[in-house]
Amino acid sequence: MIAWWRLGRELDRWAAAGRRPRLWWRDDDAGDVTLALERLVELASRHRLPLVLAVIPSGTGLPRLGAFLASRPGVFAAQHGVAHENRRRAGERDTEFRAEEQPGAIALPIATAWPAIGSLPRALKLYVPPWNDSHPALHEALRQAGFEGFSAGEPAALPGLGLRQAHAQVDLLRWKPSPRFRGRGATLARLRRMLRLRRLAGDWDGPIGLLTHHLAHDAAAWAFLDELLGRLSADPRFEWLDPARELSARRASAAAEGRRAA
Repeated sequence: MIAWWRLGRELDRWAAAGRRPRLWWRDDDAGDVTLALERLVELASRHRLPLVLAVIPSGTGLPRLGAFLASRPGVFAAQHGVAHENRRRAGERDTEFRAEEQPGAIALPIATAWPAIGSLPRALKLYVPPWNDSHPALHEALRQAGFEGFSAGEPAALPGLGLRQAHAQVDLLRWKPSPRFRGRGATLARLRRMLRLRRLAGDWDGPIGLLTHHLAHDAAAWAFLDELLGRLSADPRFEWLDPARELSARRASAAAEGRRAA
């Protein structure tokens, strides 16, 4: 319980400054309707929280996913890469695009993959790179491809180029040597650290993202996620972002139309 107490102390410092942290929730690697996805969406519905699914455009189950999401108004779709294929060379980090690839060569496959995501209910013009890869040419490529937002991990020390950025810094899982729950204390410490860094930098409005991976959760991760969402959704010291208001495909499309008309 001490981890919750320490988190509460940090939240009290925010409240004393008249501020509320802005949270959002992203889940990666959706591509079909699975039992794990149904469980995830049920948690979002029960705790009345918006959820952004990072969806792989090449997923074979996208028609089923679209039908499933049609009746889940609190769930949004973002584009998760192109085919989620790792093209990493020895000594490089996981990436879908090679280091030497230029913006135009990256923009084309991203833009070509977008219609698969754009056909889903509540699609956001938000790009989520697999493995949270911040390729140095990616931001310019996304601008060329007509995207409005970018979401990776933290830090993502790249110029914004006009892109809205909402990163997911608090991952429930550890990934090496294999996926497993990070642990209650470590997860809450990570959230508290993000809050403290935002406060000390005066970055009161910077979103803090919860990151889940429904296909990789073990029993401990599912149990803690339910506990975490219950506590955070009931705590008035937090503000949850509305993805439809923050970043919508409709607004991005309208902006593109306006640029063409000009």
